[in-house]
Amino acid sequence: DMKIEVANQMMLDVWGKTDAIIGKPFYEALPELRGQPFLEILQNVMVTGETYHARNTPAIIEKNGALNTYYFDFTYKPLFDDEGNVYGVMDMAIDVTEARFVQKAIEESQKELLSYFEQSPVGIAIITEQDLTFTMANPFYGDLVGRRPEAIIGKPLLEALPELRGQGFDDLLRTVIGTGIAYVAKEVGVDVLRDNTLQRIYVDLAYQPRREKNGTVSGVLVVATDVTASVLSRKELEESETKLRGILESAPAGIGLFVGRDLVIENPNQTFIDIVGKGPGVVGKPLREAMPELITEGQPFLKILDDVFTTGKMFQSYGSQVRIVQNGVMTYNYYNITYSPVYDSNGKVYAILDIAIDVTEHMLGQKRLEEAESALRSAIELAELGTWTYDIESGLAKYSSRLADWYGVNENANYPGLAPSLEVEDEARLKKAINSAIQNGAAGSIDIEYTVINNVTGQQRIIHLQGQTICNDEGLPLALRGTTQDITIQRKHQFALEQEVKLRTEQLAAAVEELQVTNEELEESNSQLLHSNDELAQYAYV
Repeated sequence: DMKIEVANQMMLDVWGKTDAIIGKPFYEALPELRGQPFLEILQNVMVTGETYHARNTPAIIEKNGALNTYYFDFTYKPLFDDEGNVYGVMDMAIDVTEARFVQKAIEESQKELLSYFEQSPVGIAIITEQDLTFTMANPFYGDLVGRRPEAIIGKPLLEALPELRGQGFDDLLRTVIGTGIAYVAKEVGVDVLRDNTLQRIYVDLAYQPRREKNGTVSGVLVVATDVTASVLSRKELEESETKLRGILESAPAGIGLFVGRDLVIENPNQTFIDIVGKGPGVVGKPLREAMPELITEGQPFLKILDDVFTTGKMFQSYGSQVRIVQNGVMTYNYYNITYSPVYDSNGKVYAILDIAIDVTEHMLGQKRLEEAESALRSAIELAELGTWTYDIESGLAKYSSRLADWYGVNENANYPGLAPSLEVEDEARLKKAINSAIQNGAAGSIDIEYTVINNVTGQQRIIHLQGQTICNDEGLPLALRGTTQDITIQRKHQFALEQEVKLRTEQLAAAVEELQVTNEELEESNSQLLHSNDELAQYAYV
C-alpha cells in the first residue's frame, strides 16, 4: 500500500502536508501525484531493489490549497530486511525550485546580452593573455577581418589572421596586458585578407585590459569601429586638393549522519566518503578528527552544526565553497548543503543528517556566465550603444537608459514602436523593416538608419538600428531585440566631405575651362600676328 511510516518536518514541508498523513497510503496522502510517475518509480525500486536518483525533477504538489509545479533533487533508496528482501523505500528530497528559477533568470539574461553582442554594429572580440587567443568575436568583427567568427575563436591572433604579422598589433596587445593600460587610437590602418584580397581598412581601435579579481590582466577586450568610408572620403578630398594644387601650379549528494555533540560520522554513503576524501576509515570518527581542515582553514561548518544541534533548526545553503583535503590535495569545491536535526523518542536532537550536493561545475559555469555577462555589458558601454526590445504581440518597445535619453523618454516605460518621434517617411520605412523582420521568423533581421527627434529638447539624431527576431521553441516570432548607435557626427562629417569633394571638383573644372579659353585667345592672337606679317611683307615689296 506504500504507507508513509516516517516523515521528518523537512519532508512534510516539501509535500506541503502535516504529520496527519503518517500511516496513510502514499496516494491517499498526496492524491495530486496521481498521473505523475512517482508511484511507478517507487514500485520499481521495491521490485528491483535498486536505488533511484533524479535531479531537477518537476512535481505538481498542492500546498496551502494551491497546485503548483516544484522542482526536486530526490533519491528513492530501498530498505532491506535480514533476509535481503525489500520491505520499504527511504525517500530523500531537496526542493531546488528557487535555484532552478535563479539559474533560468541568469541564462535568460545571458541570452539577452549575447543577442546584443551578436547584433552590435561595432566589431567586438576578447583575446586572452595566453598566446593572444580569441575567445569571443561578434559577427561584425568577423566582417571586419573577412572571416566567420567561429573560424577564429580558439585560435591565436597570428594563426587566425596571419596577415597581421609585422603590423605591430600583437606587440600592442602584449603591452596592454603587461602594463594594464588601455590603448585607444583613431583611424588605424590595418591590412586584412578579405575576399582573398589583401585590403586596407581603417578602424577606431580600443584595447581595454580585462582584469581578474586579484587585479591581474587576463586578456584584452577589443572594440573596433569601421571608419574606412570616412577615411577614404577624406583621403579622396586630400587627393583632390593635391591634384587641384598641382594644376594651379602647372605641374593627390553526499549523505551522512553526525551523531552526538561530537558529531561522530555514521552511515555515510560512498558519495559522502568521496567528498570527505579520506576513505571509509572516517566512519566512527568525530567530524573534527576526520576533517581537521574545517578548523585549520577557519571554516564555519562546525559552529553551524553545533547551532543546529542546540536550536533544532535546519540549516541550508546553496553554492557554499568548502575547502576539503581529498586524497591529500586541498580542493575548493562548491556544495548545496542541508543540515537536518534528527530527534530521538523524547523529542531531543541526537544527530544531524548531512546532505551535500557537489555543484562545483554549476557554480563555475555560473561564474563564467557572470563574467561573460560583465564582459558583454562592458563591450556595450565601451561601444556607446543603446539597446532595445520590441514585443511583437503588444507592439511595445523597451529602451535602455542611453537610448531613452536619445529619444527624450522615460526608460522605465514601454512605448509603441521602435522610435517615438520620426518624420513620416522614416516612420513608414521603419514599420516596413519591422514587418519584414517578423515575417522572416528566426532568420529575420532589421538594419536601418533614421532621424529621430528628441521629445524633450527637439534635438535631431541620426540613428543606426540593428536587431534580430527572437522566436519561441515552436519557431513563432515573439520579439525583436538589438542595438542602436548614434551616427549623427559620422554622417555629418561624411556629408561635409562629399560637399568639399564636389566643390573642389567644380573648382578644378573651372580652372581647366579657364585654361582652355586662354589657349583659344592665344591662338587667335597668333593668327592675327601672322596676318599682320603678311601685310607688312606685301607693303615692303611694293
